[in-house]
Amino acid sequence: MKEFTLLSPAKINLNLYVTGARADGFHNIKSTVQPIGIFDEVGIRVSEEPGGIVLTGCEGAPEKNTAFAAANLFLQKAEIKRGVEISLKKNIPQGAGLGGGSGNAAAVLVGLNRVFCAFNGKTLREIAGMVGSDVPLFIDCEACVISGRGEKVEPIKGFPLLSYVVCFPGFESLTADVYRKWDELNPSGQPCEDPKKMWGVSHPVEMTNGLEEAAFSLYPELARFCALISADYDIPFLMTGSGSAFFSVFEDWETAREVFERMRKDADFDCFLARGIEGWDGAE
Repeated sequence: MKEFTLLSPAKINLNLYVTGARADGFHNIKSTVQPIGIFDEVGIRVSEEPGGIVLTGCEGAPEKNTAFAAANLFLQKAEIKRGVEISLKKNIPQGAGLGGGSGNAAAVLVGLNRVFCAFNGKTLREIAGMVGSDVPLFIDCEACVISGRGEKVEPIKGFPLLSYVVCFPGFESLTADVYRKWDELNPSGQPCEDPKKMWGVSHPVEMTNGLEEAAFSLYPELARFCALISADYDIPFLMTGSGSAFFSVFEDWETAREVFERMRKDADFDCFLARGIEGWDGAE
């Protein structure tokens, strides 16, 4: 019996371009992404005996959860029939554009591969892409540019570990609905800059999210929330992913901490203080 826990991180889309719909129903995107230190806990127990997959700590049917799908696909591809138990302790808000579910799935793939040493990194990323669009970016867990539907990952070496204040308004944004609204608003797609050109030596020179207009149109309360926190704290906030969370980014930890402490005293919404991270942590 092997048993351990991985800390499964969230992510921030520092910029996000949607360049058009695809024939397979997805959308082509390009985005600079950094994993950040807001964590779920993913416990993995691998039996020495044959068995199925048991997942606890999730909402809804376990079979529809990405962590379950990741374990199932890994075991199929590796032709392994051992029993696997997975437990989730959720801290990352769901439906927030922070990639919590995708990070959970990646943690399962990384964890099982540590046990069985079945695949190299390239193959593991390919399996991750079969599980979900955002899952591959978490496999190496470092700043990267993602493209295609999100499954193409290009690491950015030497990227600064930025500091973030993240705000969650308390309600979810449904990714599929946001993209459908984007299709209505952008029948010809959007122009796309190279995200890497938007970065200076140590800080962003431009941030944008091509899904904000669609999300704000679909959920007017998101637009009001963004305007409120930006005005109250006199700093710009940007939506991450398809929402509903927003973030502000800082080069130094102390400035971010000061904003967070001020916000935490009087906010009636969830807020988080986090750094960018590199690599997987918390394996036991």
